[in-house]
Amino acid sequence: MRSILIVLFLVTVIIVLLPVMLFELVFRQFNREASEIHCQYIARTVMKVIDFLAGMQLTVKGSENIPKDEAVLYVPNHRGAFDYTSVVTTLPVPVFFVGKADFLKIPFFGVWVYLVGTLLLKRESLKEGLKVVLDAIEKVKAGKSVIIFPEGTRNKGDILEPAKFKEGSFKIAVKSGCRIIPVAITGTREIFERQAPIVKSGKVTLAFGEPIDPKTLAPEDVKRIGAYTREKIIEMLKKEADQ
Repeated sequence: MRSILIVLFLVTVIIVLLPVMLFELVFRQFNREASEIHCQYIARTVMKVIDFLAGMQLTVKGSENIPKDEAVLYVPNHRGAFDYTSVVTTLPVPVFFVGKADFLKIPFFGVWVYLVGTLLLKRESLKEGLKVVLDAIEKVKAGKSVIIFPEGTRNKGDILEPAKFKEGSFKIAVKSGCRIIPVAITGTREIFERQAPIVKSGKVTLAFGEPIDPKTLAPEDVKRIGAYTREKIIEMLKKEADQ
């Protein structure tokens, strides 16, 4: 039943937002920043409704670690599609995802991925990957936070064993000088991926860890900052598992 409600809602969203999408595509040519922020608020509202229809019971921990006056790099583990909705509906706007360029191929959704300012990564191209990292660095320097899933794909195995983090992702923080906020997500896989295409209600926890400042780390930790951050997230996941 929840799956049907979500599908019907998404069909309604497509119909209602089609003229808005066309307007934003034009408006973006005159004021890209305002358009991206406007579209992020729209996406946030849509995702809040999706979470409600899915029966997600979201608990946010460590919200005091979400900075209010500085740009940071948010680094979550990746379990399922509902990772995106839980993060988007929790973090303040503006915030920009680093995502796969393949998202653009999805009808309608791909256009909104573009409109909200997603930094699109082509995995097969090292040159394009470097460009995305440089673009993300510029976002942070301009005072806009960035989110990246450093595993690169959803972890289908043991939640306490996230895939190896891609060290290149962390150049965004090291080169821009921003702090890293580790994010531990639990429960999203149980809502959809575990019994796809059925959506099942469930509890999701979004825990924000203490900021990691690359400038205060030992040189050997900076060299392996991806692994260092992964260890912090594993500690957070274990803490959640013990509760």
